[in-house]
Amino acid sequence: MIAIEDFKDIKYEKEENGIGTITINRPERRNALSPITFLELESAFDHMEQDDDIKVVVITGNQDGNAFSSGAYVSPKIMSEMTPEIRKLLDPTDKSSKNVARKIFDFPKPIVAAVNGLAIGGGITMLLIGADLIYASENAYLGFYFVQNAFMSEFASSFLLPLYLGFQRAKEIMYYGKKIEAKEAFELGLVNKVLPLN
Repeated sequence: MIAIEDFKDIKYEKEENGIGTITINRPERRNALSPITFLELESAFDHMEQDDDIKVVVITGNQDGNAFSSGAYVSPKIMSEMTPEIRKLLDPTDKSSKNVARKIFDFPKPIVAAVNGLAIGGGITMLLIGADLIYASENAYLGFYFVQNAFMSEFASSFLLPLYLGFQRAKEIMYYGKKIEAKEAFELGLVNKVLPLN
């Protein structure tokens, strides 16, 4: 488990009222999820689960990037940014992203997602896996652009979208990568409510 003070890709906050907040904090890359980000998210959820003072977890993205998360961040440069200790924790099968999905699904405390700006690919699917409530700002939009980028649908999106939307609508969204504005996401049942920005 990574120590809270060593987090670089996320911000970890604990308020006196029992709310813990995890902010994906890489606005320069629109809060994209790198292997490091997943390791830190996994550790943050571990810390929050073990802290009895935290009663509910809010997950959001740094608003400077106008994004909750732009999905997976794949870059050869990322390896050069890692310390040897972090490299040892990485797994070629991308175990940390799977662990985050499992943690969100099984998390024993309520998770509230505040989606500000775009949420693409794994950035939205990780919330559909297990966030108890998903609130989107008026400027938010969702995107499942896997096919357009020659990727498999990741983070169980090919399983989750049919559950939420039915097969026909899910296939259309995945095949064509249609941009889903916040209002439509609410109408489809992918978010609980659309709120004013901020």
